[in-house]
Amino acid sequence: MNKTIISFLFYFVTNLAFSQNEVNISGIFKDSETKEVINYGSVVLLTDTDSIITGAVTDENGMFSITVSPLKYKLAIGFIGYKNDTISIGLINKNKHINEILL
Repeated sequence: MNKTIISFLFYFVTNLAFSQNEVNISGIFKDSETKEVINYGSVVLLTDTDSIITGAVTDENGMFSITVSPLKYKLAIGFIGYKNDTISIGLINKNKHINEILL
């Protein structure tokens, strides 16, 4: 019985510790001229050495959200008919929302 309780507590504490080590990066794509949102644009999260971590697609409101471990990141962004761009977002150690990403 005690081993079961100790195992459960260890599992719970370990999961709680690891879940606190994740941050959320979110933002919204907009056209640089019209300021209209760009839906279904591509977002690729890169390390500072350009290794691909993960990717996402903006929703119908131009918004995206990616959950990752705290590190130094860059975002590669693009959409058909627009010039692709890469922006450095630096060291992320807490949730970060980028108000507007203009293409």
